[in-house]
Order: sequence, then C-alpha cells, then structure tokens
Amino acid sequence: MADIEDRKRAEALLAAEERTLEMIASGAPLAEILESLDETIDSQTRNIKSAVMLMDADFMHLRHAAAPLRSTETLSKKRS
Repeated sequence: MADIEDRKRAEALLAAEERTLEMIASGAPLAEILESLDETIDSQTRNIKSAVMLMDADFMHLRHAAAPLRSTETLSKKRS
C-alpha cells in the first residue's frame, strides 16, 4: 500500500514540475507560478500550509508573494 502511495506522490510531483516549467517557458506571471508551487506543496500532506515570502531589495523586509486562499486570508487578518 505504501509503495502505491509513494508512486502516486512521485507522479504528482513530476507532473507539477512539468507544469511549473511550462508556466515559466510560456512567460506566466511569477505570482501564478508561486501559487501553483504552493498548491503542490500543500497537496503533499494535510499538515502543511505553505506560503512564499520575497525579500525586498533592502534585505530588511519580507513581502507576501503567494499562498493558498485560506493562508492569504489569515495573513490579511494578522496584518489588521
């Protein structure tokens, strides 16, 4: 049973990698690419909610770049 789950997980990751590379090659916006990666990470386990933060040019501040909808809503509430 574990072998089947591992194989399915590996296939899903390979498909996500191919999707990501296609998005990059086609010039998709960075936000869309990062959101797709977030969804891939979150789909791998129930216990993870990912988010991507980018460092500003001053190397002092992080800014939100991507997260699943629920995480984005949580971030917005925490900022208020």
